[in-house]
Amino acid sequence: MRKLLLVPVALAAVLVWAVPGSAQDAVHIRQADTTKFPLVGVTVSTDTGVLPTTITVLENGHPVKILSRTSLTQTSGSFDVVLAIDTSNSVAGSPLQAAIAAAKGFVEKLPAGIPVGVVTVDSEPTVVQELTTDHAAALTAIQGISGTRYGTHLYDGVALASKMFSGDAQHNVVMLTDGTDVGSTTSFHGAIVAAKVGGCSEDCKFCPSPSTTTPPFRASKPS
Repeated sequence: MRKLLLVPVALAAVLVWAVPGSAQDAVHIRQADTTKFPLVGVTVSTDTGVLPTTITVLENGHPVKILSRTSLTQTSGSFDVVLAIDTSNSVAGSPLQAAIAAAKGFVEKLPAGIPVGVVTVDSEPTVVQELTTDHAAALTAIQGISGTRYGTHLYDGVALASKMFSGDAQHNVVMLTDGTDVGSTTSFHGAIVAAKVGGCSEDCKFCPSPSTTTPPFRASKPS
């Protein structure tokens, strides 16, 4: 699962994050708070188990002093996530079961109190679980997913998932899919607009599964 950290640093220019080895591409800047400049609070997420102590910050190529590293769940910050699971015919059988297992594993690793919702995506994207802190209910909804049908309306699924968000939390959509969009009435650009209208946080990233050719994309917080 993606882990979130709040990293206050002292700096006055562009940040470059450095992590060891193959984890280099696994760190994403989610938000930067400059209200107490020159003290800057930066929220970053990692796709893998990167230790907070291994993250360093460079300013114009020079190391910057990190004052503290804190998990987002240990601060006043909050986040929520909607899992959008591809249930089109192309994932019938073992691919769908693998996606269900991955989604269940994701929820099982979420800290208590983190809202999670579930959407299935085919020709008619459907909310099968509204955002809830009841992870047992979310797991039941995921386990109950069965059968597939024609159509891979990924962008429609993003638009639907984005409507589920409310409040000031960092909102996230995680897409589990094996392919590209087929048949959406929502365009690629429209999905990004829908995410903005849904109140995505400053850097809301939609991440298809590694095997898909659908590009990840980001939606900036609306002004």
